[in-house]
Amino acid sequence: MVAVLRRPTRERDAVTDAAVEEPPKPEAAAEDSFATAKHSICTALGVVMAVHFYSAYVQNTALIGADGLVPCAAYVKERVKTGSFWTWPCVWWWIEPTDANLDAVALTGLANALLLTVGAHYSHLVAICWLCHSSIVNAAEASSFYSYGWETQLLETAFLTIFLCSPTDRRAPPTRIVLWLFRWLAFRISVGAGLIKVRGGSCWERKTCLWYHFETQPIPSPLSFFFHFLPKAILSRGVDIDLIVQLYASWLVLVPLRNVRRVAGYAQIAFMLNIAASGNFSVLNHLTILPSLACLDDKAWPRCLRRAPTKKRRNLGRRMTDVVLLLVIAYLSRPVVANLVSKNQVMNTSFDPFKLVNTYGAFGSVGEGRYEPVVALSDDGTTWREVDLPCKPTDVRRRPCFSAPYHHRLDWNIWFIGFKPHRPVWKLISEKHCVDLHRRRHGDNVASTAWKLHAMWGTRHLIFTQASADARGPRALALRLPRAAAARRRRAGAPVGGRVVARRPGSYRARPYVPVPHGRAPRPNLGNGARRARLVDARVRGGPDPARRAPGRRQPRVLRGAAAAAGQSVRGAYLG
Repeated sequence: MVAVLRRPTRERDAVTDAAVEEPPKPEAAAEDSFATAKHSICTALGVVMAVHFYSAYVQNTALIGADGLVPCAAYVKERVKTGSFWTWPCVWWWIEPTDANLDAVALTGLANALLLTVGAHYSHLVAICWLCHSSIVNAAEASSFYSYGWETQLLETAFLTIFLCSPTDRRAPPTRIVLWLFRWLAFRISVGAGLIKVRGGSCWERKTCLWYHFETQPIPSPLSFFFHFLPKAILSRGVDIDLIVQLYASWLVLVPLRNVRRVAGYAQIAFMLNIAASGNFSVLNHLTILPSLACLDDKAWPRCLRRAPTKKRRNLGRRMTDVVLLLVIAYLSRPVVANLVSKNQVMNTSFDPFKLVNTYGAFGSVGEGRYEPVVALSDDGTTWREVDLPCKPTDVRRRPCFSAPYHHRLDWNIWFIGFKPHRPVWKLISEKHCVDLHRRRHGDNVASTAWKLHAMWGTRHLIFTQASADARGPRALALRLPRAAAARRRRAGAPVGGRVVARRPGSYRARPYVPVPHGRAPRPNLGNGARRARLVDARVRGGPDPARRAPGRRQPRVLRGAAAAAGQSVRGAYLG
């Protein structure tokens, strides 16, 4: 009986030992797997492309359509006559660039991007998105609406994602070659941005760029106010952090050591999230995070986000495809590397028609003042109305908005007019879209066939305001004009009386605000540590009569469209 009882005991012990020894260590499996990184890259790319295609569907008709600011049809037809698909990849070789087809291309890309977002991680879906976006970017080459660096960055990222996925198996594991190509992209983006800063503007050497950047960026966010009023010592240290992350930490993404690579990936992601919070840069920051995710193996992710690793392996044909891809990217990277080491570095440039390997960079120089362009329209040439765009700080009584990753293209393009010398990047405003704008926002019942518009350009110098009306009472947001501007308004017969434009309880940091032009507020009794904000106002219609102008003072620049100067009717305003 004892022998009978011992036998199952030994067998049970043997089974128990085998059960303990058989499974592999989960940590080792997680360190060798990048299933979570692949899933995150594909899903995030789908979200970014869906937003980008939606903004194209909303805005393209008004920007590059038949009645848009810069119609693309004539340019596309000319390119089709002189090239081929391999020199200009797009769908316009088979369809006409009409408004309906522009919308159809954007909606096709949007549909495939949404499928990618919900988990259909297939190569052919990413390829369709790439072709749709390439078609839109190429059609808009005659204008500057799609000339931003993130347009080519989106194309390059989507191209690599085609090879990250499989055409038949959405759970197929990524290959190491494709992951290293994503890290190569992350390295070039970061180093290119750092080098263009060092070579582009002296304020990066003086460490003063961030003193002005948050105020002068194209479309400030609600948090830009908070960043702008940080102590200058902290902002100067922020310049050091910027250059350290972009010029030095970016090299770590190429180090073949797991822990070092993880630290580099975390640093790049945290840096981009900080920039995304401080302003509206379309999809730039969201898109730059994607290649950095390739530095994180499954163990580097929180357990709640990890994807189950798969044991499937790519076949020989797939491995050969990756080798060919590596050789192509290496060959196309030659001019990009030469550009990085050159003293005459250029940013946001492509060297091949498919835009597969590009140069990147942003804010090589930062302006010290915000000269906000203002567009005014009139139906009789006498009474002018400012065009209020969705996120452009024209109406300074409106708080800055959060719009990224959505891209308000016209708001961004108008910002470039503020650079000295102030020159408009486009001159004509569409009568049709202006009618739609005023009907939506002002309820004007005007016939589009009878309304003749004039356009006028001007700039307004804006500065963030931060002032308290009374040390004992609630906070207030005030504005004032400098003495010289107030004196000119008195001579011109304009009112100069002071007024407080907004009064709200609570901390001013919780209620970011941009000052309202015109008028002057009495000098407030500032509390300790508070700053008195001022506003320099350049009137939309220009300065006062030259005969009344004070000697030795320049008249503010006024920009008028060519059609307005000739007294003609003006076509096209995007209202996006």
